[in-house]
Order: sequence, then structure tokens, then C-alpha cells
Amino acid sequence: KDMRQGRGIAPGVGRASVAIVLVALLAGCGALRMTLNRGVKPPAITVTSARVEGMSFTGAELMFDVQVDNPNPVGLDILGYDYHVEISGHRIASGTSEDRRPVDGEDSVTWSVPVSVGFASLLSSVASLATEDETTFSFECAVRLDLPFVGEVSVPVSRIGALPLPKAPSVSFAGVSLGSLSTSAAELVVKLRVANPNNFLLRLESLT
Repeated sequence: KDMRQGRGIAPGVGRASVAIVLVALLAGCGALRMTLNRGVKPPAITVTSARVEGMSFTGAELMFDVQVDNPNPVGLDILGYDYHVEISGHRIASGTSEDRRPVDGEDSVTWSVPVSVGFASLLSSVASLATEDETTFSFECAVRLDLPFVGEVSVPVSRIGALPLPKAPSVSFAGVSLGSLSTSAAELVVKLRVANPNNFLLRLESLT
């Protein structure tokens, strides 16, 4: 007889051994992933600033600064964000961004989210604001992150602030004077006094 037959493997034993090895490897990977997950600290996300960037009689430009602090020694990626702004329970603006931003390990990244608010549409939705000097707004933002060893997560953050509402200026007659005179025409200069009750700069060209 061929002595090499003594080194044969019984049917099914080889497959069983391979299956055991695969199970052991998968179990080891799972344990490693759980260990790594426990070592990953959640990033801190805050709205560091909510301000009125500019105002006119037609609307306001709001600016929100969002900051992501990464406490881990390895970097992460910001995949994008979704946001909306509410005033008196009415959603007046919303948007989304797919801009990716890397955040290095033990570092932070800050970016600005501009939001335009039209007063005409706002007052038509919330008529009671016509008699108010200011109102409150709520900024809600969900930041999508790709965390190392964890994957994609969405982290919500919010901020509440005050928005001054514009008031119509008072215009009164301040006099009239003769500007120029010729044999064919005369120029009269009418003087108007404009009082601005708002706490922001009023450009006179916006009154025309």
C-alpha cells in the first residue's frame, strides 16, 4: 500500500477546520472593532456664533458659525450638513451642503452658514410680527461625520438668537429753497427730514 494514505484527511474535517479559522478571525475582527470604538471619543459640535450680518427694508442676512472639535489623535471627515431656520414656529429657510471638510486629529474646523430672510414673506406668514421690534429665531443643523472605525453618523446642533425687525422711517418736510434760476427754468430744492428708528444703518437710496 502507498504509505502516503496515512497522511490523508477524513472527509469534512478540512472544511470544518477552515470554518473554525474563519469564525476565529471574524470574532477577532469584531473584538478589535469594539475595542477601537470604545477608544474613539465623540467630537464636539457647537454653533459658536449667530449674528445679523446685514439688514435692509427687504430682508436680513443671518450668519451662523459651526465648529467641529476632534478630540481623537486620528482625523475625521465632515461629509456635509442639513439646516433649517424657524421664526415663531414657521420654517423660513432650509438648505443642505455636500461639501466635505477634513478635520485633523486633535484639531478643529469652523465654517459659516449664511441664511437670507425676506421680511415680506416672513410678515405674510406671521402677521403678528408687524407690531414687534424683534423676534427670536431657531437654527437647527445636522452635521454628517465619517468617524474612524465607526462610520457615518449625524450629529444635531442648534442655536437660538434675536432678530430685530425694521420699522418705517418718519419723513417730514424741512423747507424749500431756490437752487438755480434761468430765463427758461427754475430749480427748486425740497428738503426732507428723515428719522431712522432702527438700530441699523438706513441707506437713503432704499427709500426711492
